[in-house]
Amino acid sequence: MTVFEIAINVCILLVTAAVLLYLRHLVRISGSDPVDDPERVKRFRETAPYHLLERGN
Repeated sequence: MTVFEIAINVCILLVTAAVLLYLRHLVRISGSDPVDDPERVKRFRETAPYHLLERGN
């Protein structure tokens, strides 16, 4: 094998490892419930742009 072929194989190995780690991350976080933060919900309700919900805008 030439140096070029070895370099390509190493790059493919690294990309495969990165994709597998990313997929593992997605599987771990998929289906998890979002964190409920009552203070954040309260702030959103206080600062929400309700005027944009009117018809015609």
